[in-house]
Amino acid sequence: NVPPLCVQPLVENAVKHGVLRKRGGGTVTISIFEKNETIKIAVSDDGVGMEQKLIQTLLDSSDPKNYNGIGIINTNRRLIQLFGKGLTIESESGKGTIVSFAVPLHTL
Repeated sequence: NVPPLCVQPLVENAVKHGVLRKRGGGTVTISIFEKNETIKIAVSDDGVGMEQKLIQTLLDSSDPKNYNGIGIINTNRRLIQLFGKGLTIESESGKGTIVSFAVPLHTL
């Protein structure tokens, strides 16, 4: 099973920080597919994107209280605890963001 509350904060962040900040809005897409003995789940948007420094802050943060991206930080930490690997974030300023994670098939 996909751990509870792993997809929801990714979708919320894509809407709030991605497409709502883009003039004219945008699109959020949830993709789920099997790849290399895992189920990969990706939330992508065509919003405003993020700088690499912010991505590193989100993925390296040990104290979510110091940053308002608590949903991403907690999701990343939970995935690392469960599967040994957290979120992957790919983003380009002005073009959008893809946040993904993999769940090993043997855990389903």
